[in-house]
Amino acid sequence: MPVMRERALAIVAFTAIVGGGILWLLDEPGWADTVWGAGAVAVLVPLTLDTFRSLVRGDVGVDAIALVAIAGALVLGEQLAGAIVALMMSGAERSKPGRRGGRAGSCTCSSSERRGSRTGTATRGSRRCR
Repeated sequence: MPVMRERALAIVAFTAIVGGGILWLLDEPGWADTVWGAGAVAVLVPLTLDTFRSLVRGDVGVDAIALVAIAGALVLGEQLAGAIVALMMSGAERSKPGRRGGRAGSCTCSSSERRGSRTGTATRGSRRCR
C-alpha cells in the first residue's frame, strides 16, 4: 500500500473513531455506529484488494486475519471494534521489515546467544538483541 494511501486511511479510521466517540457521548449511538462502520469500510475495501493480490502471489499474512476481523466485527454489529482494527491495519504496512520506518534493522538472536545472560538480552557485534 503506498504511504500516502496508508496515511489517508489511518486519518479516516482515526477520525471515524473520534467522531463516533463524540456522537456516542452526545447520546447518538445510532449515528456513532454509522460513523464507526464507515471508517471500518473505508479501510476494508482497499485491504480486501491488497489481500486478494497477496493471495494471488501466495503471500498470506496478517492482512487476511485483519480482513476477517474487520468484516466479522461489522457483520456482528461491532462497528467500533471494526474501526479500531481498521486503524491498526491502516498503518501496519509501515512496520513490515524492509519498509522505511519499519523494523528492518531489528536484531534477532538464537537461543544459544541468549544463554548465560541474566537479563534475557545478548550482544551481537554492536547490536543489543532480545
